[in-house]
Amino acid sequence: MICSNRKYEKVTQSDLKLYSVVVFSALMLCCKEYFGKASIFHSFLSSPQSSLQYKWAILLFEGEASSLYSLLYWAASCVLFYLILPLLFQKIIFPNVQSLFKFDIPAKHWKVYGLMLLIMIIPLISASFLSSFQHTYPFVYIPQGDRFYRILLFWEIAYLCQFIAVEFFFRGFLLFPFEKELGFKAVLIPLIPYVMIHFGKPFPETLGAIVAGLVLGTMALRSKSIVPGICVHFSIAVGMDLLSLWQQGYFTPSP
Repeated sequence: MICSNRKYEKVTQSDLKLYSVVVFSALMLCCKEYFGKASIFHSFLSSPQSSLQYKWAILLFEGEASSLYSLLYWAASCVLFYLILPLLFQKIIFPNVQSLFKFDIPAKHWKVYGLMLLIMIIPLISASFLSSFQHTYPFVYIPQGDRFYRILLFWEIAYLCQFIAVEFFFRGFLLFPFEKELGFKAVLIPLIPYVMIHFGKPFPETLGAIVAGLVLGTMALRSKSIVPGICVHFSIAVGMDLLSLWQQGYFTPSP
């Protein structure tokens, strides 16, 4: 029989708040995984053609713009489960928390984020030559023609909203509540789920999410803002989309 002399401390109100953040975050991740994809409406294609469910399914799965509509649903679910609901929960648990959407941060922090962008240029250009990269990005199907730039603009706006939500959830909501107890080690709390949401993407990108999670989390703690992280994340994402489209010949003038 193994005996332990360890004395467990009494659970404080502060502890309960941290527990609630973890449990709520796990709930949001579950909801995003199971209800955040348009595929949950696929079975509605077998509904009566006059029903509203069938019309929604046709919108999401049939036609030239179905890819865009499906991804708009995905982006909206990210905003709901990673931003809106966590913000409401945060207001209840931490009513006096400071906003993380701040632009007025020290110039030296902006320089670090700028350096991160510069470091990513060569790997992005190199990756754009890979077929796996071109088959993955952009997520949306964009037919060549008059609607190309319109669909691309709609998609990138939705993509930006999604990144705002992701950065808030993983570099704010699931990070800052643990800063007081763990200091900069708090970046380890959201790291694993952040990497896991990259499963299914190209392997190098998923590995890169480990580094990105550590660096962006640390910088968010230093700057007390997620705005620079949003800028970096979105800039890289737009660059990936444009490089992939360029490699696929979308920007090549027609003969």
